[in-house]
Amino acid sequence: MAEVYFGNTKAAEMCASQDNYSSAYVGSKAFISCPTGYTGFIYRNCVSTPTGNQLEEEEDNQCTLLPPIAVVYGINNQVTIIYQKEQSFEPTVSGSVESYSVAPELPADLTLDPTTGVISGALQSTQTGNKYTITATNSAGSLQTEISLTSIVVNCEATAEYLATNHGEYSVAVCPEYYTGYAMARCMGGEFEEPSLEHCTPRLSGFFTYGVSSIVLKTNQELIPISLLTDGAFPSISCNKDLPEGLVLGEDGTISGTPTVPSPAAEYEITGTNSAESKSVTISITVEDNGCEALDEFPAAMNGATSEAAVCPEGYSGMATRECVNGVFQPINYEGCTLLAPSSFSYSPVSMSRESLEAIRIEPSVSNKVDVFSCPSLPSGLQLLDNGVIAGSIKEADTYIFTVTASNDAGSAQATVTITVTPIGCSGVEGISLADGERYEEPCPENYHGVAYRTCSNGELSILKMDECVLDLPTNLDYKEKEIVVTTNVNYEGLSAMYNGTVESFTISPDLPEGMGIASDSGAIYGTSATALNRTEFVVTASNSAGSANVTIFLTVEVPHCPAMADFPRTAASEAIRTIARRSLATRE
Repeated sequence: MAEVYFGNTKAAEMCASQDNYSSAYVGSKAFISCPTGYTGFIYRNCVSTPTGNQLEEEEDNQCTLLPPIAVVYGINNQVTIIYQKEQSFEPTVSGSVESYSVAPELPADLTLDPTTGVISGALQSTQTGNKYTITATNSAGSLQTEISLTSIVVNCEATAEYLATNHGEYSVAVCPEYYTGYAMARCMGGEFEEPSLEHCTPRLSGFFTYGVSSIVLKTNQELIPISLLTDGAFPSISCNKDLPEGLVLGEDGTISGTPTVPSPAAEYEITGTNSAESKSVTISITVEDNGCEALDEFPAAMNGATSEAAVCPEGYSGMATRECVNGVFQPINYEGCTLLAPSSFSYSPVSMSRESLEAIRIEPSVSNKVDVFSCPSLPSGLQLLDNGVIAGSIKEADTYIFTVTASNDAGSAQATVTITVTPIGCSGVEGISLADGERYEEPCPENYHGVAYRTCSNGELSILKMDECVLDLPTNLDYKEKEIVVTTNVNYEGLSAMYNGTVESFTISPDLPEGMGIASDSGAIYGTSATALNRTEFVVTASNSAGSANVTIFLTVEVPHCPAMADFPRTAASEAIRTIARRSLATRE
């Protein structure tokens, strides 16, 4: 049974075959067949993701368990068993099996494993095609298989050690080395069992020795194994007392190991025993300490021990150690050394006087290690170097008191320094030499009275200061033309005012006729008046920050006139026309 999907979808909208699943269109399902013993399919959805089309991890398992399909033992369920030989027979299974059973029961010396179906054991009875039914079962059902058991007898073929021998019979063999007599091995199911040494007797040994009578060892140095030399066989090897700690006696009498504790010379009796005799040998073993001789400040130490000495680095207290290993001191271990906080911290000199910008250098003195020197209030112009030296120069005159802190992980110490900075004079600046605070004076600029001055402040000559110069009042204010006569509708441009001193602005009172004005910077009268004005007095005021000065002028604005002629006086233009008209009429009459 299978699901089939139809559609008209672009190839790009498919999931490729993955993990043995079929390819599938997006939105449909890919499938894979169920495992052996099951019917149906397992499905996974094909989906579109930002990284491409792929199968979801979740599986839809639509598999149905089938009863066991086939169970086979031996060759086509014909099982041949070698008589009296331990054997096992595993079934070849198709499908899923949860348990096995057999009927009738197997011979007494054979068993059926109910979980694996394995038949095992050493058959002790004759089987000649005897039939047995094996039932394999799972939750879906069961399957019965009939098997046939036949037993055979297998003899042993000749080997290098044994002659050809019938099943169940014995073959005579040579005893092991150092034995006399004969051994016997039984043939079982075509294979010889381990030989019996019942008739083998150990022969007497001619020698039993280590080749040396004494050995001297060093602690923690491995002993090259010492073998027991003998021409006999001794199943049991023993020592009359424990060997030095770290040494062992092997089953064959070999002495080996690494001694760990010094021990004085002692006799050790090694005894070998068999059924025929007992042999002994004595060996003297001494274990000396592989210690270290005194080295520099470190006293001598036993092997594995630690020597102490007061050799901590400068700025540390405590004891350093060195371990003695096989006669050699290891590198110094400073873990027992404790860091000391800085102490006896001071500067030399602790107090000093310097002129402004004069070079300063103060050296520190401190005991123990310093990781960091710090001073948050160091005067401007000075530097605190990594080694604690204070260097630089200070410009501003004053007395400076500041504290420097020397620190490490164990603590800190402080030192206070006082520096008095005195001001310096001005020498040869623009040809002027003054002591600090002195003043140089010169006249104020033109139109000012008082004094201008420059001061010396700590070597710096100030700019010329004018704050004591007072502006003079304007004087001699006048106009070259004080009687001004202008004609209506005719532009007038007068001359500027004359004066001594500085004028910041000119004003006039009362106001000039409409169309006329006064220049605020020069005092010039200008403009055009459309209206006649009889001779009028005006006051011009010239002002600066010190005060003002006044001058009086007169202004007349006339209408246009005809000049006087033989029979006519000077006459305004409109009046002249009327006079001419009257005279012309009189002449006609």
